[in-house]
Parts: sequence; structure tokens; C-alpha cells
Amino acid sequence: MLITYFPESTMEYIEAHNSYTFQGTSVFEAIEIDSSFIENKYIDGCVENYTCSWGGTDHPAGGNCTAAYITVDWTCANSGGGGSGSSSSGSGNSPSNNPDPILTAPTYNFPFEQNLIDCLETDNLAILEWINNSANFFQMRDASKLCNADNHDFIIEAIEALLEDGELEFNDTIYVLENEQDYRNKMSDDELALFDTLSTIQQIKYLVSAKEAYDKTEELFETDCEKHNGKGDAFRHALWNALSSSRIGVGLTNLLTTRHENNPPLYPYNNKENQMDLFNNQVGRDIFANGSTNILQDIQEAFNNGELRYLSNQATNCWATFSSQLTPTNL
Repeated sequence: MLITYFPESTMEYIEAHNSYTFQGTSVFEAIEIDSSFIENKYIDGCVENYTCSWGGTDHPAGGNCTAAYITVDWTCANSGGGGSGSSSSGSGNSPSNNPDPILTAPTYNFPFEQNLIDCLETDNLAILEWINNSANFFQMRDASKLCNADNHDFIIEAIEALLEDGELEFNDTIYVLENEQDYRNKMSDDELALFDTLSTIQQIKYLVSAKEAYDKTEELFETDCEKHNGKGDAFRHALWNALSSSRIGVGLTNLLTTRHENNPPLYPYNNKENQMDLFNNQVGRDIFANGSTNILQDIQEAFNNGELRYLSNQATNCWATFSSQLTPTNL
């Protein structure tokens, strides 16, 4: 039996029974091997020491230790050619298990690629090569799971985007394609008019940049008023513009994100929000334009140095007030 494991989360060691947790997919395949090299081992009275090497160090195997990573040490006599007598060499230690009867799984051995090819019904050579590239296994597996009549076009567009920009995450790409209407609903009329002139790949890159900036802000900031008009909002706008500039260019990002602020005001001090956003947008674009090689790190450094701006004296609903001022993020 060959067991192939595809972990989908960090494995944790359970000391009580010397084993590890496993969350993910496992595939069991019956295989044919020559077992003659283990059939002639006389095990009556011998000592079997099971050792699990998963996790980087050897330790006694527990009942739940993943079988694919167990090594077995035998100390026993050989029985000869399958009979009951001793071997001509007499008793003693048996040779090491070679070949090893406990097989480890290959990195990739499951027909996700054929499922995806069948689903997409594409003859695009570049897409087919991407599907069959084992380096893309996890993204391709996710594509296979998602692929159905409703998502067919999304999958094709996502793979095309990944082929053009290898730094995009497949799941982020699928997310913005599936939720594009939500993003469009948040755009100003001027922004949307320009957005609709972009290629599909440019649209994906613009939206993925917005999503990545949003996700990172959610990770780093907790309160609503940090994330709206506060320091988190400043961080998000700068990161969004830097990421977008790296993917679709500074000029196009400037046009889109500036038009994003062209919505009618909702309340008397709404223009302070616009001023804040435009300020941080510019900082983000400048960081990329000045040759950033690590956008996230450089945005965080600008934030810590007070190069970004947030609104002080917010109302309880996080809106700007008469006394709100653009304030450096290190204050």
C-alpha cells in the first residue's frame, strides 16, 4: 500500500502518544512489490524497534504516527529459503531492510491534473503546461476542486493571470473574479469607466492588489476606527498603491486610485477622508517608483517613520470631524 499525504496545515506533535496531527488529503494506492526479501525473516523472539523520523528527529513511534515515515529495525535470525531451519550462516542480525518495505509517498501522485484538463476543455498549450508543472501542484489542486460549469471561465482567467504574474496567489485571483461585482459596486463612476477599458489581466492585478492590502490590514489592525480613517486605513492605501504600481504601472494606478476618491460626499467633512487617502496613495506609488524590492517592508517602515497620514479626532462612527487633522502615523 502506498500512502500519499497532502498536508494543508501545520502539523503539531502530540507528546502523549508520540504522534503528529494531520489535516489534509491522503490517497491510498495498492501497489505490487517483491516481498520475497521480507518473507524469509524468522521473527519468533526477535526485537522490533519502530522509529518515527517525522519532524526532523528520530523518536519512538506511536500508534498514530504516519506510516509513511516509520523506519523499522529488526534484530533476528534468518530462516533460510522459506523453510523452518536456520540459514547456513546461523543466527545473527539480519541485513538492513533493503529495499525498504515501507515506502514513502512521492511528492505528487494523484490525477488532479487530468481532472482539471477535462474540466477546462482547453487546448491552450501554456495553460496545459502550467497544469502539468508539478511546481504548481497546490494551486492546480485548488483549481481542480473549484472547477465546474460556473467557475470555468474564472479558472481560465486565473491561470492566465498566474502565467503573466507568478507572484499572484491563485486563491486571491479566484476570489476577486468571483466577487468582482462587489468591487465594482465600491468604485466611483469615473474609476469604473476606466476599469472597464483594462484587459482582464490588468483588472485582476488591480483587484488582487486591493485584496492583499485589505487582508494585511485586517491582520495588523483590530479596531474599526483604525481601519477606517485611522492608521490602518493609511497603511492599506499605501500598500494597495505600491502593489498595484508594481503590477500595472504607476501611471495607471494613479489614474484609477485618484478616480476612486471621486464619489459624492456623504457628510460635511468627507473631503478630509479624500485628502488622507490621496496622500497615502501617493506615498505608496512613490515607494515602488523609488525602486522598492520589498514593498511590504518598505510600507511598514514608512508607517513607523510617520511618512503616512491618518485622521485624528474621529467621530464615534469613525468619520472625520471639524477638528480632524492629517496626522503622521508615528504619533
